[in-house]
Amino acid sequence: MANVNDVASFFVDWANKSEEEHMTNLWLNKLLFFAQGQYLARYGTPLFSDTIEAWDYGPVVPAIYRKYRVCGRNPISAVDDGYAPNKFTRDEQILLADILREYGAYTASALVSMTHQPNTPWSNAYVEGQNNEITAAAMENFFRKPENKLKSFEQVFSVDNLEVIGTRDHEGYLVLPKDEDEGDDWDEL
Repeated sequence: MANVNDVASFFVDWANKSEEEHMTNLWLNKLLFFAQGQYLARYGTPLFSDTIEAWDYGPVVPAIYRKYRVCGRNPISAVDDGYAPNKFTRDEQILLADILREYGAYTASALVSMTHQPNTPWSNAYVEGQNNEITAAAMENFFRKPENKLKSFEQVFSVDNLEVIGTRDHEGYLVLPKDEDEGDDWDEL
């Protein structure tokens, strides 16, 4: 099982390597929620052991919120000492890549809107003024539904080396492995 601080550092590291992205506490907590829920749905076990609670602005891992509260709305600028992406198992690496591919393109506000939809784990647990736990069972059940299920990185791309994740070309664009169905047919567009 991964450590929640390492998972948080993974997302912060990804954003810090990007010229366009700036990880905030709000955005980080939403990515942690989606990572936990999708991992539960895919593997039937939690990605990390920390609880997630239903707060006003969506799902929150209290320990991570408190850790980065000093940043306010400003970007989180550094990863934890001792963080190394190779701490993750292959399944964890693939899931984290899937989360970035699927949810990394959305703003924190967009992710908050997604979590606030009716019948989401957050909306079912939320009571104003209370920080109720969003249970692992609620997340697993929600993300196992076909409409909420995340396609695996391995289903989308043919790759054996996950070190390409987060790599950018000389112009700053994110480089991903070629999709098996993707051709070099940009001229046809």
